[in-house]
Amino acid sequence: MPCRVGITRNPERRKAEWEREVVGLRNWKEEYVGSKSKAQTLENRRWEICRSIGNRGRCYAHHGGGDPDAWGWYVYDFDYDLVR
Repeated sequence: MPCRVGITRNPERRKAEWEREVVGLRNWKEEYVGSKSKAQTLENRRWEICRSIGNRGRCYAHHGGGDPDAWGWYVYDFDYDLVR
């Protein structure tokens, strides 16, 4: 069971996008962070924890994108079965 970690300013829209891209999305968690730099730091930390523990299978994250000066960022992660 792989997992995915990411950041977004619109978690509802992003979750809907992931539901179309993967099969078996579950355990969706999101946390409001605020600034993009803080969100990316937390994203990196969650990705490293996921990788180091290894109990969630392979963990993926894609860094970059979005306006670094915009406010209102969330960090999210979830588990899934496979990519469509």
